[in-house]
Amino acid sequence: MGAVLRRYRGLTGASQTEVGMLVGLAQSHVSALERGNRRITSLELFERFADGMGIPRALLGLDGPVDEPASSDPRIGRSAVLRTVGMAASAVDLGPDHVMALLKRGGACVADPRAIDALAEVLHRAASLGPPVKPAHIQSMVHSVLERLIEAQQHPTTPALRRRVGQLTSDAACFVGWLLYDRGKTAAASAYFSLAADAAREAEDPTRSALVLASRGLSYSPSSDGGVGDAARALALLGEADRSLAEQPPHRAHAWINANAAARAARLGDRRSFASHRERARDLQQREAEPMHGLWHWFPPRSVDPDWLDDYLAGGLVQLADPLAEATLRGIIARTSHGHRIADAYKLLMELHLAEADHGAAAAAGMAGLTAARAAGLERQDQRIRGLRARAPRDEPAYVELDAALNAS
Repeated sequence: MGAVLRRYRGLTGASQTEVGMLVGLAQSHVSALERGNRRITSLELFERFADGMGIPRALLGLDGPVDEPASSDPRIGRSAVLRTVGMAASAVDLGPDHVMALLKRGGACVADPRAIDALAEVLHRAASLGPPVKPAHIQSMVHSVLERLIEAQQHPTTPALRRRVGQLTSDAACFVGWLLYDRGKTAAASAYFSLAADAAREAEDPTRSALVLASRGLSYSPSSDGGVGDAARALALLGEADRSLAEQPPHRAHAWINANAAARAARLGDRRSFASHRERARDLQQREAEPMHGLWHWFPPRSVDPDWLDDYLAGGLVQLADPLAEATLRGIIARTSHGHRIADAYKLLMELHLAEADHGAAAAAGMAGLTAARAAGLERQDQRIRGLRARAPRDEPAYVELDAALNAS
């Protein structure tokens, strides 16, 4: 475990104190484990390290999936997994039981091209799932796909299949990273983004490398009240990813990079950079050639709505106190049924009304955002709304209902 801790902290930049917070131990206990001065003799504590740091249990020699939080309805999770496996099996002309067995056990068969096709279908169909399916419902399934792909890399294959397995490994690791990010586990997410970057580099796929770099940058500023340093670091990495894709055909994920860069520029108060990235995102969206296959073909999931760019640009409008901000956000809420979009729009409305000291409207938006976020399984949104609530007077009566909901979580 000492070696695992050193590797994990090296990949994520997490401190021993932060690791202790993830697993419920004092920093001194984590330090002693890392130096080999103490050992883990309890299976329960070993499982806490696996689950708290977001490491697939099988990679640490444990059985069973990561436990779902009590708030998740297991029937929805099982239904989502079975539906995804069934559709994937049909697409590659295999039996659902064959695909389920592949996910659970693996073995030498994972290097077979049809098995790789099945894993790819499971991964990509899982990426298209939306509410009421939550990140916690599909996390163990995506973990299983990642584990099988890592296993497939250990078997001899043709160069073409090896490259495809590398690309899919990158996609799966990045997907796990985003699932963890949506659940508020940003340190664990960063570790998976690092794994995704390594796989993309080994597959010699510069486009995936750029998109994973952007994902890594976004994990540096996970909260609505994140510091300027985090926003600046995220903007720098997004800019690097944007430049590395300059010679590639335009596609949706490239527009996504620029939309996020616009949002970070706005947080820094840089109106010129915000306008530049906004126009570039719109131009890329209009000219998108969709050359990519795999996870990024659908990413971000909310991009099935034609006005998806408004999500990111609205955040910038709020930061810059633009008169169009509220109308843009209410337009998103009125036009979409996507839980992530609704939750994010209400959170931004709360932020906007707080800046105007309109506490009644801010509390109402916060309550609506919290309700939508919990329905979609976005645990990180609780953190964001808590951060916004802390900006308002503690004794402001408008927040009584919101405070009760936050305290009940």
